[in-house]
Amino acid sequence: MDQFVQIQPNRLTLIGPAGTLVKEQTTITPLPKYPFRILSYRTQRDGNIRAKLESDPSGAFHTLRVENIVMEKGRFVDVVLLKTDSTIKPEIRIPVYGILR
Repeated sequence: MDQFVQIQPNRLTLIGPAGTLVKEQTTITPLPKYPFRILSYRTQRDGNIRAKLESDPSGAFHTLRVENIVMEKGRFVDVVLLKTDSTIKPEIRIPVYGILR
């Protein structure tokens, strides 16, 4: 199958000192051959990260902003799940890795 969507970067890494808020973002761009809308989004686990999705008014791209909720030193893994209206790919998964030192 052709590429369905462009995600830059395709995974997010939150690295920073423990006790601080670390933020990252990615851009999700539907490709013209396979247009879709994002219907909803959520994190796979509770308590690790907070996600916010902002859509360009034209629908040409979406910006996903992610920040850590957990503040303690250590590592964590989560996934942001994007539900789409596409029958080809009804769910897009964006992995998020965290390292707080």
